[in-house]
Amino acid sequence: MEELEDWHYRHLTTNTIKNREDILSVSENIDNSFSGRIDVCGLHIFFVESACMIRNAVSQYEQGFMDAAFYSIRTALELARVVTYFSSQKQPLESSLYKAWVCGKKFPFDSKIRLALVDAASAYNEIRTALSDFFDDQDNRLKQANKYIHKQGYKTFYTQNTLRSDLNDLRKHRTNELFNDFIVNSTVEVALLRLCIDPFPVLLQDESIMYKIHFQSVTFPFTENTIKFIGEDKVEKYRNTIFYQSHVDSFASNEELCAEVYNIMNNEYYDRCSWEKVKPQLKLLSLNDQIAVLIFNSSEYISDIYFYGGFAHYFSNVHSNNGIMRGFDSRDLDKVKKSKDKSNTQYHKAFMSYLSYGDIECWIEHNIRLTEKQIKQIHKIIKDAVMEICKSFQK
Repeated sequence: MEELEDWHYRHLTTNTIKNREDILSVSENIDNSFSGRIDVCGLHIFFVESACMIRNAVSQYEQGFMDAAFYSIRTALELARVVTYFSSQKQPLESSLYKAWVCGKKFPFDSKIRLALVDAASAYNEIRTALSDFFDDQDNRLKQANKYIHKQGYKTFYTQNTLRSDLNDLRKHRTNELFNDFIVNSTVEVALLRLCIDPFPVLLQDESIMYKIHFQSVTFPFTENTIKFIGEDKVEKYRNTIFYQSHVDSFASNEELCAEVYNIMNNEYYDRCSWEKVKPQLKLLSLNDQIAVLIFNSSEYISDIYFYGGFAHYFSNVHSNNGIMRGFDSRDLDKVKKSKDKSNTQYHKAFMSYLSYGDIECWIEHNIRLTEKQIKQIHKIIKDAVMEICKSFQK
């Protein structure tokens, strides 16, 4: 039976892809480059799907499904263009075009979306102009890829002229060259279209800017390997656009954060040894950040602090008795909150205490039991921090 199956699929030949690991890695980077724009953050799923289609293309081509692989890449590009177009609307999720797409109604072809992008998306226009050679070359690559998708010419057939092995080898070589060129540059284009939404995947790569951003970004920056994959010359041209520079200018006057404060703000990690560096910039941190730092300072036995039922989790240079790679279940926090004493509840090999003031709820994981004096001190830390924030709003 297996031999029969092989016979039925004898027209398929396996292929290898240049830069395979780089393509897969960059696609994962695109996956994680969430936008902080409130109006489009829900649309990031388009880029996730686009990245999936790129990975599908890799697998399909390796198995020999060349036309399906070309089609998957084209789909990845179309999805990225669609979300870039939606992002240019004032209220993307309220636009008639988006609603038509959601309901599966008549939707413009990719050619019309590309024209609409030029008319509507100023960021896209500027980036396309800055990288005109790249985008023009991509248009030509797409035309060549369409020939394989639509089966134009014998070179696109699985069963070619078997009497001319030299011709078959030449056609396969040219197909491989086109496919490798197309998937690499299409992955680059999807990354560039992501950068039309906002520049944070690149902005957060620049230390002179990233330390002036006074909020936790939901975006994971592009890695150095992704920047190299896109091409440092292209990234430099992107950085010189008005679109990118306007974002740089918006943070220029901000105080530069020290690395330790940046780590608290973005990674929710605090090392007590860094207190002298953190203290002068404490007010630049969010209320939860400040409370976490001050509570950690109150005891060398406190390892972790949780807010929002565990959605925010701060950890420190003191490790829990439960170990670093322990499991977590928010229901455990809820049990502590509903317990009678709420303090010094056994939590596996450590302890957990629940404290609150106003809207602030805080779970503290500690390695030894806290004294009543320490509990009162921590409650005062939370109360004072909340009151201080309230005073600043009143001013």
